[in-house]
Amino acid sequence: MKLTLTTLVMLAGCGFSITSGGGGDDSVPEGRQVTIVDDTATDFAANQGLTDGAIAPRGVIEPAAFVIGGLRARAFDGNLVTDASTYDTVVAAVGPELGFGYRQVPRDWSADSVPRPRGLGLTSSSTFTLLYTGEIALPQGMVTLEALADDRVVAQVALDGTTFGERLFAHNASATITLNVPAAGWYPIRAAYGQAGGVQKLSFAITPSGMARVAVDGDRLRARVTEDRGLVASAFDGKGLLAAAQESAVRTIDEDYAFGAPAHDVGVSTVDRYSMRFAGQLKIDEPGMYTFTADIGTEAGDLYRIWIDDKLVAQRWPPTPDVPMVTLALEPGWHDLLVDFGEEDLSAKIQLVMSGPGIPSGPIDPQRLRPAVAFGLTAPYVALTTYPLADATSTAPGVTQVNMPLVAPAGAKIAAVDYGFAIANQRLSDLTVDLLDCHGAMTVSPLAAGVPYYYYAADPSCAGMPVMPAAPWAWRVTDSVPGNGIGLGTPVIALPVLVATYSGGDRRPFATAITFMSKPHPTPGAISYAPIKVTADLRGASINVEIRAAADAASLAQATWVPAPADAPPSLAAGDVVQYRFSILTNGWQFPTVDKVEVTYVVSDE
Repeated sequence: MKLTLTTLVMLAGCGFSITSGGGGDDSVPEGRQVTIVDDTATDFAANQGLTDGAIAPRGVIEPAAFVIGGLRARAFDGNLVTDASTYDTVVAAVGPELGFGYRQVPRDWSADSVPRPRGLGLTSSSTFTLLYTGEIALPQGMVTLEALADDRVVAQVALDGTTFGERLFAHNASATITLNVPAAGWYPIRAAYGQAGGVQKLSFAITPSGMARVAVDGDRLRARVTEDRGLVASAFDGKGLLAAAQESAVRTIDEDYAFGAPAHDVGVSTVDRYSMRFAGQLKIDEPGMYTFTADIGTEAGDLYRIWIDDKLVAQRWPPTPDVPMVTLALEPGWHDLLVDFGEEDLSAKIQLVMSGPGIPSGPIDPQRLRPAVAFGLTAPYVALTTYPLADATSTAPGVTQVNMPLVAPAGAKIAAVDYGFAIANQRLSDLTVDLLDCHGAMTVSPLAAGVPYYYYAADPSCAGMPVMPAAPWAWRVTDSVPGNGIGLGTPVIALPVLVATYSGGDRRPFATAITFMSKPHPTPGAISYAPIKVTADLRGASINVEIRAAADAASLAQATWVPAPADAPPSLAAGDVVQYRFSILTNGWQFPTVDKVEVTYVVSDE
């Protein structure tokens, strides 16, 4: 605890300040004001309760981080699950990790075109073992948990949040256990799945007492990644994030794909003309100037972009002007990081290079990265087709509209948009091309001869607008001169592309509710309280603070919590022990932090 006082007194390890005469607050009775300050990691760690929050070493409370929509899975070679296995014995038996990923939902993979879990570095001929960890949403009461496996699975749930209970085991059949769930909420789950070849199938279901059986899908699964390290890696067919393939995870951005496809089993259909997007957060420990660049080798056609805190800061991504390196000031804490890589042909590599206070130039230490994706979700649209252009008449222009509907969750907001099209077999001087978007209609730059494809990158003009407007995004081509074409074939608009980079929606990366309860603080001789001061960066979240007091620690647990308004003393009878708590509500995309809590009480001058 920090001591900011005129007269220092040490009491039970707590620092506090004493000021005579009420401290200038007319609402506080005369006397000596004593202030207890919690503002370090040590202070906050000595608490009686913290739910869905984390205490950062720099001394702030912040939300827990999650990847929503599935579990964390790690893949290993060989079937290591036997009839006698426990989760712990499987963990002890695994060898080198083949790959890992998030948003992994156990299901029947046998009917897939590639019949195996993707994004985990597996091959079609693998016998393998998967280790799943994460949390499952359960209702209160007696709940039957069912597992169906081909070949074997062993699973456990921790109903107290820490201790994993009864073993659920299934082998080429279904099996069940009964859970007595104390309250509706999220509970840790872990599972080891062994596959010996042939049909690949694993699923879970729950049956609450007196209710119907419910399959466990992505809506009931999440992975807590507050302490995880690495980034989420998404793959796309096409050099410009065009057609989404699979998602995986990486330890850091230091990839050498040589002349092949990405090594994460992410489903790109070719070894050339693909793209990768690496998303998560970067931890900064010291304030100062930090430099970032990327090494993509010597292939002239390969591209990269670096985004930090929602801003495009460096790139080689035409037609955006080259900014190969950036140096910027960063404060301690977690910063959103997004890196795009576009591969043309031949060899491919991408390495993010960073330097800063105490950090020599080189690849980023994985301990600085975590897979909480608060920026950089992707909604792509591409149509590999052509659309004939309508010809003008003597009385009216010819108008062709090509709709480009995007798919994104409710609440998704644009950060930037990439878009493009091609025109063939037409006098370009006859045409005007508009992008129908969040502005209504935006005319793109005049068309020029000799351009095979018109491409516009990282346009931020629609930032903050919905990814899916009321009317679909569209290209509108207006021909103003009758007699279109230049005699080489049907005039067309071809390959319409639209890629929205966005945040928001149902993949919330942070806890939506954080609660904290302090330890009991001694307040000997207290007669009243001043307003509680909370220093926080809420970023749009809301906070509710309460306080209670009692004569001693034993009776404090039975005392009533009362509101602690920010601008007035709480209406609380004084005691010799005091305790505060607060709750923060967010939309799951906000990242509020609490830096300091000051509780001031008054002691009589007598």
